Amino acid sequence: MGVDEVAGYIHLNTMDKAAEKLEQFWARYSGREGFIEKVRSINETCWQSKHYDLYFSICRRVVEAFPVHPLSVGMLADEVAGYAILKETEKSLEKLNQLWEWYRTAPDFVDKLLNIKKLCWWNESYELHFAICERIAQEFPDDAQTIQVRADEVTGYLARGDMEKAEALVQRFLSEPHTGDAYVTFVNPVANTYNLKGFYQTADALYQYALDYADADDGRLAITKMGQLASRIATTDPNVMQQQFDRVLADYADDPNVVKGVFLAAEVHYFVGQKRRDADAASSDYTGGIRLLEETLPKMENDHDRSEAYYIMGLY
Repeated sequence: MGVDEVAGYIHLNTMDKAAEKLEQFWARYSGREGFIEKVRSINETCWQSKHYDLYFSICRRVVEAFPVHPLSVGMLADEVAGYAILKETEKSLEKLNQLWEWYRTAPDFVDKLLNIKKLCWWNESYELHFAICERIAQEFPDDAQTIQVRADEVTGYLARGDMEKAEALVQRFLSEPHTGDAYVTFVNPVANTYNLKGFYQTADALYQYALDYADADDGRLAITKMGQLASRIATTDPNVMQQQFDRVLADYADDPNVVKGVFLAAEVHYFVGQKRRDADAASSDYTGGIRLLEETLPKMENDHDRSEAYYIMGLY
């Protein structure tokens, strides 16, 4: 009843009463099992009701009172994310530093950071997004997720139009020794983004790094090869492109990654066609993209992929 009573007063915007009942609940139940889970439930109500002062005060109180509890890292992470969503960047960075200092050895620490990073991007808190990317890359270079984080940092700068920072990060990565798996993990999303932004030569060269270093049986090379072909659409005879795409489709006929490669190639077909001054050449680009999608549709096993295919075809 204590949780419901506190939450009820929050919903009614009777915050003095909510604070009073919270104190009673804390005094009575703070030593019992499951207490922090119940407090988090109250905090969710605070956030949903936009009572941010109480939300943040509960986060702080839990972390200070139960610093070694497994859920406290999540409460402090919630505080970082909350301030980021509200665009209070300085406060968010302050709490990020506290999170890093107190919980960097927690087993799920990097996962918590990645969740915050995603929330920052979705809510346009770009400064914090890039700060988290950079710090993970520096302090957790060997974590299994760090290569993807580094790729996210590059694609983020590309999306924001900061080509100089993106290029510097790409060159830093390429100057280091990496496994074939790491090359594919980094190169595919980065080169795909260069492709979609029209930097075809850069994309082509990056895909080649993955092809040169990756294990031959890595199924993600279906995306790499489709992407590299896509980067050549603007400068290659359409009949030649069709033959080369067909070869990749045949080689990776049973690999689900080929669908992602087809989506990319179809989008590049569309963007190249949009830039053509010659109507016949543009029509050829559109036809090439639609053909790829239609040929791959029977292999798409889920509704999301089929919906995306139809969406892209609708662009033409």
